[in-house]
Amino acid sequence: MKHLLVAVLYGGFLCLHQGVVPQGLSRQALIEVNASEFNEFDIEHFTLKIEQLDMRMMRFELNIQKKVDTVSSLLQNLVHVIDNLAWHISETERSANSAEHQLRVIAKNLTLLHKEMRDLAIAQQRLPTRGYFDDAMMMMKATANCDGNGDIMQLDQMQSQMSLLTTEKPPAILEACDQLPEGSRSGVWDVQPEGEFSKAIRVFCDMTYEGGGWTVFQYRFDGTVNFYRDWDEYRFGFGKMDGGEFWLGLERVHQLTYSAPHELMILLEDFDGNTTYAYFANFEIASETELYKVTKIDGFNGTAGDSMSYTLGAYFSTFDEDNDTHEENCSVKYHGAWWYRNCHSSNLNGKYLWGKNEEFGVGMSWAKFHGVGYSLRMSRMMIRRKNIKRKPEIEGMMELKDSLAKM
Repeated sequence: MKHLLVAVLYGGFLCLHQGVVPQGLSRQALIEVNASEFNEFDIEHFTLKIEQLDMRMMRFELNIQKKVDTVSSLLQNLVHVIDNLAWHISETERSANSAEHQLRVIAKNLTLLHKEMRDLAIAQQRLPTRGYFDDAMMMMKATANCDGNGDIMQLDQMQSQMSLLTTEKPPAILEACDQLPEGSRSGVWDVQPEGEFSKAIRVFCDMTYEGGGWTVFQYRFDGTVNFYRDWDEYRFGFGKMDGGEFWLGLERVHQLTYSAPHELMILLEDFDGNTTYAYFANFEIASETELYKVTKIDGFNGTAGDSMSYTLGAYFSTFDEDNDTHEENCSVKYHGAWWYRNCHSSNLNGKYLWGKNEEFGVGMSWAKFHGVGYSLRMSRMMIRRKNIKRKPEIEGMMELKDSLAKM
């Protein structure tokens, strides 16, 4: 009985301490429990227990408060750090905007300066040269021999005067091959595309096909150059540009096609001497950061059939850079380097074979011209700026030619 009352009393004290009254009992009823059943030691023991609980609760509350204070302090420090970072970011953005504005101004001025220099160089190149006048004078002297020494002396005086006015000019750096005068020779020239590209690049200009002005970026005709190359070689180019097989380089093709709208011409020939062509009104490839993706190719016309539009949106791939969507490496599978997808309908950088062969899809092929089981003899890929009016020879040279023709 005593133990039961002790338990009840101890529970009552706990309930009172926590503000809880057991159901059916009032605080007064608990207090009025017959105290005769408890001795003084038991009461002191319960009191001590309650005090110990109070102390533990207080220590717990203090620890919680310390942790709250610590977290609050850390949060305040973090807010301070974030404010400082925000200020530094704001200052950095302000400085960057100012620097960007200055760079834009400088770039604009440089662009204007480059344009003026190109215009001046073009104007100098198009002037009659001393060599041209010397040749003309020799022809006029040969004709004047029939008319006496007086005419020859007069021609000598004219030649002396023109020698003071004319000198040989080195080839100017042009924006593109289409700025070469009509009748210029095909060959290697330095060009400097418009826009952000400030460095001149060396290209082969085809000045004979369909009015000239074409930049050749791929040419194969005898298999003397290995086209199974790695990424870096396709990026920068390889081969012999003047007189041999070559690849201009993806970076240069990107620079040219991004500087202005370009058209694409592809010339093909089989081993029976049959020639064909594929023309595309728009062609453009992205930079290396986008893996030289074909961003534009449309407006097809030609006799070869369209085996190139399939490359739209495709990334360039080599045997060491697999960027196609096929589960295998298309460059390795078809022994080439191209804008493969899954995998190809043209493979003009494929293996140089000789006509029909058993290596399906491996050769230098064009699906719509003999199919992918036939390796072509010749492939020539060229680009040219669109809507550029070709510049004729200057009037002075035309007049001199007319005068020579009448003699």
